[in-house]
Amino acid sequence: MVRRSRRTLSRAEQLIAEGEEIQYPKPPRRRSSSDSKENADRIRRAIAKYSEAIKLDPLLAEAYIRRAGARRRSGDQRGARADARMAYGLRPSDPMDYLLISFPFPWNEQRRILRAGIARARRGSTDHLFLGTHSAHTYWYEGRFDLQLRATLRLIRHFEAIGKSRSLAGLHYQAGIALIAMARYTDAERHLRAAFRNRSTTGMLARTSAIECRIYRDDLRGALEILEQVAPQLDQSLVTLTRAYIHALGPAAIKVPKVQRDRLLAPDRASRHDYMGAVVLLRLGLANVAAPRLRRFIKHCEGNPREWGVTMRWEIAKAKELLAGHESG
Repeated sequence: MVRRSRRTLSRAEQLIAEGEEIQYPKPPRRRSSSDSKENADRIRRAIAKYSEAIKLDPLLAEAYIRRAGARRRSGDQRGARADARMAYGLRPSDPMDYLLISFPFPWNEQRRILRAGIARARRGSTDHLFLGTHSAHTYWYEGRFDLQLRATLRLIRHFEAIGKSRSLAGLHYQAGIALIAMARYTDAERHLRAAFRNRSTTGMLARTSAIECRIYRDDLRGALEILEQVAPQLDQSLVTLTRAYIHALGPAAIKVPKVQRDRLLAPDRASRHDYMGAVVLLRLGLANVAAPRLRRFIKHCEGNPREWGVTMRWEIAKAKELLAGHESG
């Protein structure tokens, strides 16, 4: 969104605000069968507003930034890049503008643009942290996890040196995930534990990922120990499912209360939790439900190789192993 101040907006700035109101209506519209057509029409009208603003003030970087974003959403990648280059050439003073400018470009060019934003951010500020984190994460999409880790560790050391270690949960989580991708599970768990202090989504993801590190190391007892340690901070239905899943990975027979079994049998989307539930159901002898879910899970993950295909790599292999064992049996 455009950052407003108390000063009177110019006509060009008013047009940008009008374009944003068209593109992002409040309250958000309910989804319908004609949603795609309505979105395309809103984007087209918003682009017209941004274009009018550019005609009035060709040196207003914000107008190019907003039009670049709208063009990118409309599928006009070439137009989005042209506008982003114009905005970059105007060298806006707001560091976060450089994040928006970077979006239409390849990962290596994104990092170059983000460095320009970091140079304008106050040392140790939230903007500095956010832009640095995003820049490091671009390596993930190139599969260069070692470079992602190196860049993330540099940021951690920098912020620790200026006494801001308590704000680094997100960076420790990112380092942990990079280490998991590199199969360095012990080092990953150390960073993930440093992210436990976060009470929101990052902390929850760090806790579940630390449990997974133990599973990946075939330390099921250790996984259960961590689960019990972090259980008060997790959703209890997730704790129950994770506990049953860890037991299902072991050789001993498992017992699942009827209430939980009925919940697992309910239709669900292909997701991480559906995978865990499918493993439990397979161990319970309900292969007619579990096998299709595991196949759906594999297809879902492999269809997104840069995200789920990496983060769920161990689970994909385990699902294939379980399916092969079921089919051969």
